[in-house]
Amino acid sequence: MRYGSDDRPPVATMWLMALQLCSITSVYIIYQIVLLRETGVPPSTGAAIIALSFLMLGIATAVQAARPFGPGFLIPVTFGSAYLLPAIAAVKLGGLPLAFGMMVFAGVVEILLSIGFRRLRALFPPEVSGLVVLLVGLTIGEIAIRNLAALAVGAEAGVGGTVLLLTFGIAAGLTVWGRGRASSFALLSGIVLGAAAAMLLGLLAPADQAAIAAAPWLALPQVDHLGLAFDPSLILPFVIGAFAATTKAAALTALARKPAGAAGQGDPAAQIAAGVRADGIGTVLAGLLGTIGMSPSPSGVVLTASTGLASRRIAWAMFAICIGIALVPKLALSIVFLPKPVISGVLLFGGCLVLANGLQMLAEVKLDQRRGLVVGLGVFAAIAALTMPDLARTVPASLVPVVASPLNLGSTVALLANLVLRIGSGRTLRLTVAEPGRADAFAAAWRADPDLPEATRAAVAVLLADHAARADQSGPVEVVIRISEFAVRVRLRPVGTRRAEGFASLAQIAAPRRGLLLAR
Repeated sequence: MRYGSDDRPPVATMWLMALQLCSITSVYIIYQIVLLRETGVPPSTGAAIIALSFLMLGIATAVQAARPFGPGFLIPVTFGSAYLLPAIAAVKLGGLPLAFGMMVFAGVVEILLSIGFRRLRALFPPEVSGLVVLLVGLTIGEIAIRNLAALAVGAEAGVGGTVLLLTFGIAAGLTVWGRGRASSFALLSGIVLGAAAAMLLGLLAPADQAAIAAAPWLALPQVDHLGLAFDPSLILPFVIGAFAATTKAAALTALARKPAGAAGQGDPAAQIAAGVRADGIGTVLAGLLGTIGMSPSPSGVVLTASTGLASRRIAWAMFAICIGIALVPKLALSIVFLPKPVISGVLLFGGCLVLANGLQMLAEVKLDQRRGLVVGLGVFAAIAALTMPDLARTVPASLVPVVASPLNLGSTVALLANLVLRIGSGRTLRLTVAEPGRADAFAAAWRADPDLPEATRAAVAVLLADHAARADQSGPVEVVIRISEFAVRVRLRPVGTRRAEGFASLAQIAAPRRGLLLAR
């Protein structure tokens, strides 16, 4: 770690990192372009949506960095695939206002999920979070591979391949062999030099050049297309999209805690819930501003972690840059019309890093048989969505946005498998301690289950000492320990009585240090 969340990096480093992250997140404006092309939105309206989309990139990233709205981390935000297919269906059914209104609805669903996240966190265990990051990396890689296949044909195949290799090679080379600032801004260097090479080699289409030349230097985005509508028939696909976005936001917020430094050492559940809440707020604002939903950028979060530049001040610099892009149509179009080989190189580089981080998150989880089944089913479901495009024709229309997306289908199957397979996964231990006042009285009892964590033993020892300190509590005690995936609950019951007791005061002692939840 070079600069944690609350550190102040040098000004030049801050702005260069912000520019690099803006370059990464801007690549995924491709989802907006797909939406516009699939629904036949007029070019003038499309230009306004693109400008407002850049504005939303900055706003949503700032919300993540602003406490108490978000966790206070540098979590770059971009456009994802979770809401793309539902948005296309909404535009075709009721126009842009219906898509924007349903986007606001989906954001509200995310916010509600964040409010109950501590109770719902069983839905998002570490293996599901790692799987989601892995699937995001696979999805990014799949887009890059499809672009590679398109570049392999045609008269410009050799030129396009050269630009792609140049973009990827510079970014990868500086990341692996670069030192200092060169490695921190490896991807930005690859984008700039790759775009320059593409321009020199004539890969920018004449029509794109004419559109950039005709665009004004300074203009406010048009808002004539804004409006809100709601249709109950679209509730299911947008709710499923909200669950997929929530899972992704939870996974990437967990990933962003480590480079955040001291700021990331707080309550994990509270910080992840804040990341989901900020994602929901961003999606609501996206609907109000006339664009599709937002989600944390996997490539941006991974780049933040790999470079060690995690100061949330960088988020405010990104906010300023995105405002500038939104107000300069010529610059916005220049980014939108980045040649496909450059975008492919960026996606290939980012996909490798995201995939590696997903594998690392899974490696840190003890994958027993139950967790292995959850991960395996999620991966196979994503493969089915990739290799069986006709699968979407066999399901009701409301489920098409889920089945057609590898990320959505894989995440949904993993979430459902986790809910079913975790039934009965907890365990209960009942031990009797004859003399709770003795310092070593409890040690022999632990031989019944030597695999219990040391933190649990220490907490129960404190409970017993507190119990024995009472004048009227000197007899043998039955200790009932309920162990679940996220908590350890301890209950004491004097032998021969029906009265059970716990010690709420211990939660104040043990929970902040050992992550224990001891309840009455």
